[in-house]
Amino acid sequence: MTPILFLDVDGVLNCRATFMAGGERVWRVDADKVELLNEVVRRTRCQVVVS
Repeated sequence: MTPILFLDVDGVLNCRATFMAGGERVWRVDADKVELLNEVVRRTRCQVVVS
């Protein structure tokens, strides 16, 4: 059976500092947090469900 990771993006792949970077409110993700997620996926071979 394939492992499944349910992922809530807010606060996991971004944070308040990222959201307010540059003084304007823009939704974005942190590249370093995405790399950590990629490592989890590589190691566990899980499927990711984003909510």
